[in-house]
Amino acid sequence: PKPFYTRENPTSQNVIESCRMSLFTNESHETADSDPAPPWPNLAPCPPGPAIVLVSPAGSANLGSVARVMRNFGLDDLRLVNPTADLTSPEARRMAMRACGTLERAQIFGSLSQALGGVHTVVATTARQRCSAARLFSPEEFFEAELPRLLGSPTPQLDQGTAFVFGNEESGLSNDDLLVANAAITFETSPQMPSLNLSQAVGLVCYEISNCRRRASDAEASLANRTLNKSKSKSNNEKLLSAQELNMVVAHAEKLLSELNFVQPHTSRSRMARLRSILRRSRMSIEDAKFIDALIHFVRHKAVD
Repeated sequence: PKPFYTRENPTSQNVIESCRMSLFTNESHETADSDPAPPWPNLAPCPPGPAIVLVSPAGSANLGSVARVMRNFGLDDLRLVNPTADLTSPEARRMAMRACGTLERAQIFGSLSQALGGVHTVVATTARQRCSAARLFSPEEFFEAELPRLLGSPTPQLDQGTAFVFGNEESGLSNDDLLVANAAITFETSPQMPSLNLSQAVGLVCYEISNCRRRASDAEASLANRTLNKSKSKSNNEKLLSAQELNMVVAHAEKLLSELNFVQPHTSRSRMARLRSILRRSRMSIEDAKFIDALIHFVRHKAVD
């Protein structure tokens, strides 16, 4: 089966490099005239996350580009099954740029089953619009509905137990490869140009993975904030003034205001009701009440003197 990604035609490499030079002049070191080893320091490893598994990758430039786009979206677990491409080639390292460390840490396996060790959820990629070997989903359908179902969470946090598998640039994944998958993703592309480059396909999936992880992180943070606010509210409620304590503060205030002739017998009821309403809406704490009570006693003492 033809994959939805392919390796660039080698005869067009010079044209491709010229286009890249015109678009990325600040990255001219990626051309064939560059030094074999990029001058930038490697990035530190990412936190654990989903694995990207490439089955029989053939293009060294693709390997470097895959490593780079993985790091663009915070992924670092690259697994290769029987690669014919050279991980250590200058071409791969030039394309990887600061993600050479991801190439160096890549694991090589003799079979797909070995590469999927420790993985509980396998997601394949294919250009097929119909497939009897695996259930097909668009990226939106998979990440918004099927993945939450597979992982049993409305906002799943993708971890080391999930792997996304990509086939060879020329032939894609075989039926046997697809049979081990829990689901398969396919991108709808133009019929006139249906094939994506391997690293482009990986980049699209990595983008969706990043969005999924961000949603899970946001949901976790939101839950933590709700829990914290609930805890704070409960704590504050425990320290709020009770109705009886509020009445005591109002009674002390009324006594003082009567002595100062601020309230008269005919106005006392309405004015003290307003004061009580103001204090209730302020949701006074016990400490607030103690301060106001102390202030009332101080003013009464000065007024008496």
